[in-house]
Amino acid sequence: MLNREYTFPIKSTGPGNCVAPDGLYYGTDKFTWNFDIHFPVLTIDYAAGQTGENLLSLQNGSTEKAEAELLKIARLTKAYIHSRVPLIARKHLEYRIAKDTDLLNEILQVQIEILQTWGGYDSLYTVEDGANEKSIGEAAKNYINSLDLFITYYTWEITSDEYRSDY
Repeated sequence: MLNREYTFPIKSTGPGNCVAPDGLYYGTDKFTWNFDIHFPVLTIDYAAGQTGENLLSLQNGSTEKAEAELLKIARLTKAYIHSRVPLIARKHLEYRIAKDTDLLNEILQVQIEILQTWGGYDSLYTVEDGANEKSIGEAAKNYINSLDLFITYYTWEITSDEYRSDY
């Protein structure tokens, strides 16, 4: 449920690509909020717990590479969802993700679905009949389509004081 008063807890650590303008990290043990793309990024531990995959071993033990892969998945998730939401609703959706923990958790699950079908950016393109088709994986598409993201009509306004003011 939308809670305009909700703010992310401060974290003691986080990925270097998610540091806030004030030098702190915000999120939970499941995610860290990225202030460049204004979207949640899975933590390595949460992603590993959800998928059973050791992301560090897949990235030759490099925490930085594993965090970079999770940031790619967050950017891909945001781009995929935004491509299916009218431009006028994107600001509302971003705000709602930041202020609605139920929706935030659904977005994290979308990222888990993409991670489980993830083979890197090269795997997004397959050649069929000479045409390139982009895909995030059928399981991820099906999960996203089961959400109310694309059918929710936002009847409330976001003032410029609220938009990206504390997230």
